[in-house]
Amino acid sequence: MATTSDLLKMTYSDIKTVKTRSCYQIVLEGPIEQMEAAMQLLGAPNPKVERWVAVALLTEAAAEPRGGRYAQQAGILCNEGAFIKWMGATDAEGAANLLRDHCGVVSRAHLDTNETAARKFLDLKADYQLWLRDAA
Repeated sequence: MATTSDLLKMTYSDIKTVKTRSCYQIVLEGPIEQMEAAMQLLGAPNPKVERWVAVALLTEAAAEPRGGRYAQQAGILCNEGAFIKWMGATDAEGAANLLRDHCGVVSRAHLDTNETAARKFLDLKADYQLWLRDAA
C-alpha cells in the first residue's frame, strides 16, 4: 500500500506517440518545488532500467483551487497595457503565461494556495509598481 510520501500530485498535460518504439508517453507536470521529492521517489531516468509506476486519477484532489485575492490581482494586472509591456508580452494572455511561469504555477488560482508562488507574485508586483513610479 502506498503512503502519502510515495505519492506525487501532478497534472496531466499531454500525450505523445513514440512511433519508433510503438508506444506512447504521458506528460505529467508538477510544481518545481516538488522536483526534489520526485527525484528522491523515482530516481533519475535510466534508459537501461525500466521502472514501472502506477498512474491514478485523483478526483477530489484534482479540483482546481478557487482564485482568491492574489489571483484576482494577477488577472487585473495581466489586462493592464503597462503591465503587458513591462512583462515583455504582446497581449494579456502572454502576460498571464509569463506571470505563471515566473511564479511556478499552472493557474493564477495557485497564487492563493502556494506560499512560494505568492511571494514571487508579490515581489513581481512590487517591482512593477516601482517601474510604474519611475516611468511617470
